[in-house]
Amino acid sequence: MKNFVMQYCNSIPNAVTEYDEKKHIGSIRFLNNNGNLTGTVIFYIIDSGLAFDRYSFSSEEDVVITSDAEIFSHIPLERVKISYCNKGRCEATLTNNHQYYISGGEISINCEHPTKAMRIFGGDFEGFQFYVFLNSKWLNKMKDYSDSESAPEKIYNIFTNRSEPRIIKTDKKMTEIAREIMSYAAESKFDMISVKAMELMILIANDNNETVGLERKYYTNTQMEIARQTRDILCEDLSVRYSAKELAQRFGISETSLKSYFRGYFGLGYHEYQNNIRMEKAANLLENTTLKVLEISLKVGFRSQTKFGICFKKYYGMNPLEYRRRAKLKNKND
Repeated sequence: MKNFVMQYCNSIPNAVTEYDEKKHIGSIRFLNNNGNLTGTVIFYIIDSGLAFDRYSFSSEEDVVITSDAEIFSHIPLERVKISYCNKGRCEATLTNNHQYYISGGEISINCEHPTKAMRIFGGDFEGFQFYVFLNSKWLNKMKDYSDSESAPEKIYNIFTNRSEPRIIKTDKKMTEIAREIMSYAAESKFDMISVKAMELMILIANDNNETVGLERKYYTNTQMEIARQTRDILCEDLSVRYSAKELAQRFGISETSLKSYFRGYFGLGYHEYQNNIRMEKAANLLENTTLKVLEISLKVGFRSQTKFGICFKKYYGMNPLEYRRRAKLKNKND
């Protein structure tokens, strides 16, 4: 088991992999082209039948992770992969070239095709995934912990032979367990991770809606590239305002299609995303520069300082000058 995981980790470019033999804990640190840390994956070889990964990323840009997923294709065991997103958004490309994404509060269930590439969307991302191998020592041992001893087998029988994973929205109990798993992972409590992982699978296996999943529209590579290029244009110079119609014409598509691709890829509407990046950029300038509020409002695409102030207060709950004062006070105390 460990050899397969290490081969997979070492095949990832722009990453530094380390493994502690005594603790059975490894880490993968992801670096950008400038050598700066963009995210970390901590992985645990809990047993011969369970591998667990905890993700934590914080990057202004998207982080793309590629690896040799064929390594896992040669493992002769049937397996179940459960992925949970606590915060942020992640897109995955499988070895069959199908793509899917999960956002905060969602779980994906994959029993068939390994992941060959992941795109962690810019911003903060937290989550985990674990592999359970059927007919393993770990699974036989975990049968002592629950009445639903066949939960992983049941999940496998329900979701195998699918071209893409099933995605479900977590309910209150699933969310509670998933966050407990993250907490136990931070403390390296292997036994509790095992118990809670099984508990989560029991809920998934016994969910009356397990065969329904979320209705989610999938997009082609070209459509997703249009969404990404649209985002890049918006972020390149925030002082310039682009209409959806204008950008749609650049790509030779309708305004409705552009908005659909954008919302489908980023999970936010075109105008909402545009406003969010303006406000976040404005906050950064208030905190780290001495520019006047009027100058900042112009830099982020507002011709009216009054309108900028209204939008900023709606987003952050305070006006720009108050935000700057609090930021300075916080930095001084730190």
